[in-house]
Amino acid sequence: MEKLKEKQEVIDKAIVQLENTITGLKDAVNMKINAGEASGTSVTQGSFGSGDSGNENMSKEMASMTMKEVTHLEKVLDTFKKYQFTEPHHVVGPLSLVKTNAGNFFITYAIKNVNVNGTTYFMLATDAPIYKVMEGKSKGDSFEFNGKTFEIKEVL
Repeated sequence: MEKLKEKQEVIDKAIVQLENTITGLKDAVNMKINAGEASGTSVTQGSFGSGDSGNENMSKEMASMTMKEVTHLEKVLDTFKKYQFTEPHHVVGPLSLVKTNAGNFFITYAIKNVNVNGTTYFMLATDAPIYKVMEGKSKGDSFEFNGKTFEIKEVL
């Protein structure tokens, strides 16, 4: 099924993008940890000693927040790797790829947009306001969002 291949290409691209993002975030945390060790302190999630300077505390807090983001993105990545597309969608819902006159949307998690073969796909979560408006619609339906009319060309 050629149409399902397109969905898989979008997810495959999103997986590579997520892996690169996670690696970059982990590298940033490691730099903070190494900087803390070089100055005689260590960056441990949740441990902010009273003898630390303000900058060291901020660095530790940033490293802790970044690690929480990494954990979240790793869960998203794991979910993406488990996706299997066996049947195309006919109405807009979770895991549908929606092509409109004004953009292409993949309903999954809100992550950075994905570009495949020159086409941009906006990765939307089910709590996105635009998703709430398009949910349940099918090919040929229209919806309005932020004063713009969207016509659904295809739902995969």
